[in-house]
Order: sequence, then structure tokens, then C-alpha cells
Amino acid sequence: MTGIIFDIRKSTIHDGPGTRTTVFFKGCPLQCAWCHSPQVMDPQPQLVWSDDKCVRCGLCIDACPNGGHELVADGSRVHHQEQCTLCGACVDVCHADALVMEGREVTVEQVMAELKRHLPSSEDSGGVTLSGGEPTYQHKFALALLKQSRSEGLHTALDTSGQTPWRTLKKMLPHTDLVLFDINQMGSADPKQHTGMPNGKILTNLTRIGESGVPIVIRIPIVPGINDSREAIENAAACLADVKNITRILLLPYHELGEAKYGRLNRDAYKLNDVEPPEPERMREIAEWMRPCGLDVHVG
Repeated sequence: MTGIIFDIRKSTIHDGPGTRTTVFFKGCPLQCAWCHSPQVMDPQPQLVWSDDKCVRCGLCIDACPNGGHELVADGSRVHHQEQCTLCGACVDVCHADALVMEGREVTVEQVMAELKRHLPSSEDSGGVTLSGGEPTYQHKFALALLKQSRSEGLHTALDTSGQTPWRTLKKMLPHTDLVLFDINQMGSADPKQHTGMPNGKILTNLTRIGESGVPIVIRIPIVPGINDSREAIENAAACLADVKNITRILLLPYHELGEAKYGRLNRDAYKLNDVEPPEPERMREIAEWMRPCGLDVHVG
């Protein structure tokens, strides 16, 4: 069994308790306007080019067996995506790191071998977290990885948006010690406008996870002008107060780290380039709006 992952990062401290190793899956059903890692939306590997790093050496042109790269008369570089087979030959010869393959196919055994190299001693390890993207998008591979991690005594955490069939989550929960539930928009009138999906399935799954007994940490990105009104925040707090087994809520301030990546991925223009990250004082104010519902709220 294989899956497509974006990265494996060691010593992460925001993806569950302790010092963890996080496996980032490719593929996500949501299209959040503020996503800081748009390269994980596509479930397949992608060839990404950075114009600011390219030295126009032409090595990629010679290396590509399908004529996928071209330098035109004005010195600009053209990538013919329709001819690209993602063989990686151009990446191998690009010494400037202007060409990068985002995503790779791996087996459960390969991931476990990397985890063992990354994880600190068992006394210090927080465990492994499956993140993304959306891990349940590749649910069979994610389930196999959770089972293998558990069998080797690792604490397991699943980072999910909840936009997945309940039958998928239900199979994973017995092998999951903690759910990190990302609520990308809640309490606002039209979540589909900014995430590409309604949130009915998301909220239903959240309730069911709470009833399963698995502890939940809620993570909410705060995006000015989209979900930071007092009405939206108080509505979200009222809904969350009725969900069982939520241990804490983490509010995450919007940032602009994803903006530069959209052009490199040939995606539509970034839609939030006029949005400024919220100030710390604003984040603390929003946290106070939620606490009357008895929620343990923190600002990330």
C-alpha cells in the first residue's frame, strides 16, 4: 500500500502533546482562501518552479525527455505542463533549487522508517501526527499508518477538517489518541464562499467524534473580515460548548505565508492579499468572547 505525502517534519510542537513527528498528506477537499500550504490541495505530486531562484542555465531543458521546459527569446522560461510526466529529471539537475517536486509516493514501511529516525527517545517523544492537506483523503493509507504507529507504541494524533464520510473517521478513531479538529469557518453565514464546501458534514462529524470519547483539540484560524465578527465568534462558541470531549480551543491568527506559493503553482490569484494579520490584542479580545461558554480558549 502506498500514499502520497508532502513532507515528514520532526520536532513539531504544535501538532499534539510533546515533541512530535508530523506526516503531511497531499490532497484536500477544501479550498480555503487563506490556506498557507496550497501545494497540499492537489492529491498528486506537483512540479513547482520558482522564478526568483532560476538562473536560466538551461540544464532542465536538456534533462527533460519530453520537451517540457523552454527558454524563449526574451529570456523567460516556459513550462509546458501538458508534456510533463513528473519524472523528476529536471529537479535532479537543478542546482539552484528553482525546480522542486512537491509530493512523493511512499509505503507505510518507508514512513515508519523515517519516523524512527526522526523521533527522539521514547521517554521524550510526543508521538506521530497525521496532517495535511487532509489525511482522510487517503483514508486507507492513513488508517494503515495509524495502526502501525499504535502497534509500535506511538501516541497517535489525527489532524482533520472533518470534511469526509463518517464511515472513514469511524474506522480511524479506535487507532487515534487525539483528534486535532480544524474548523476553518464556523458561525458565519456562508462557509462555502471561502472554503468551497458547506460545513454541515463537518459539524456532524465533530459531534460524533465527541461522542466517541476520543479527546479533541479545536483549531480555528482567525481571518479578519471573514470569521472574526463578535456574532460569528459567539455563535461558534455556543455550538462548540455542546460538543463532548473538547479539551481546549486554539485560535490561530491568519498569516500571509501562502500568498507567494499560488503563482509558483499556477493557481488562481491569491484572494486575500488585502487582508492584514490580526493584532495580538484582537486575538485576545476574540478569545474573551468565547470563554463565557465555559471553553478553555488559547491564542496560538
